[in-house]
Amino acid sequence: MRQSASSEIVVATHGAAGATAPIEGDFHFVPAPTVDRVVDTNGAGDAFACGFVDGWLDSNDVDAALVAGTCQAGRAISAPGLAPKSLP
Repeated sequence: MRQSASSEIVVATHGAAGATAPIEGDFHFVPAPTVDRVVDTNGAGDAFACGFVDGWLDSNDVDAALVAGTCQAGRAISAPGLAPKSLP
């Protein structure tokens, strides 16, 4: 689904239950990635937001952006400190 640059997108994160975005009558959901070991949940929301924006700018697709956001949050919570050392 493509959105125009002036569109507003509302996204809700649900921790281990994934993330959702209701858009134009459609309900988009992606599950959270499996994380082997949760080290620190500080910064997970910020990491999700950064991943979502990066995914949105790369694809202009809400589902791809939700996946990018949840994956980045998963990397952040499994890393010591507030940022993972490397991205894929």
